[in-house]
Amino acid sequence: MIINKTSYKNIDGILLKNEYIEVIVLPTEGSKIASIKNNKGFEYLYQNPSLDYKKLSLLDDYALRECSGYDDLFPTIDPDIYNGIKYPDHGEVARLSFNYEIKNDKLFLYTKSLLFNYTYKKAISLMNNKIVIEYEIINNDNKKLYCLWAMHCLLNSSNETNIRIENKTPLYLMFDKENEKGNPGDYIDCNGTINIDRSMKNCYKYYYQNKNGRIIYNYDKNNSLSFCFDKDILKETGIWINNGSFNDFYCVGIEPATIGYDSLSNAKKHSEEFYIEPNGKLSFRIEIELN
Repeated sequence: MIINKTSYKNIDGILLKNEYIEVIVLPTEGSKIASIKNNKGFEYLYQNPSLDYKKLSLLDDYALRECSGYDDLFPTIDPDIYNGIKYPDHGEVARLSFNYEIKNDKLFLYTKSLLFNYTYKKAISLMNNKIVIEYEIINNDNKKLYCLWAMHCLLNSSNETNIRIENKTPLYLMFDKENEKGNPGDYIDCNGTINIDRSMKNCYKYYYQNKNGRIIYNYDKNNSLSFCFDKDILKETGIWINNGSFNDFYCVGIEPATIGYDSLSNAKKHSEEFYIEPNGKLSFRIEIELN
């Protein structure tokens, strides 16, 4: 097991590596996981082709920046105003710089909000062919912190790619730029597998209630990832499929979330709301297994 400093494009990063996996984390860029490779060098995460890293500051437009890898989205996905409070696009956490320390074969990262009153902590470690990420978000206020948390893991895709959600459940169509799958608000039947068809340039997103806390992502017959998480906390899962429509790149976004529909206001319309209790905390764990 190796954890040491490295570089990613033109910025500093931290490398975690064992005989199965190689991971690069960017502490100053929202603690983004920028790269996940297997021991054959296959890259699972979408990589922006720019030679220089496009930093995302507090006021930047996300669509004009790096748009790659695995970001944590908190306390929102889309920009929102909820209970009179403004929430930034792509959340705040992905825009913050984290402190870090390496201890007992783990990378510990932590930061404090600039816009709200919370402390955000995570620990990343490798266990054989698994990446283990442990989260703790602390509400330092004596009022409820209304929020949502979502993984925003952008994965490379191919004409062989499919996503197995492992249960037959209707998919709520959040948006579909070309109305290829239907109209926003439609429910789409699913037999448990979502196949990626890249023949039409399009961008669309589904949500569904994930009752087993697991998703399997098959890039092709040789490269796949399994995502496992606490189904009692991350109850909704978003699947964002971009076939060249957004920024002219091809990827799939896997987004387990505390609530669905991309913002607190949209979630409220579907009778969903999430908050961290006054002076309380939210703790959960995600495992990503390379198969």
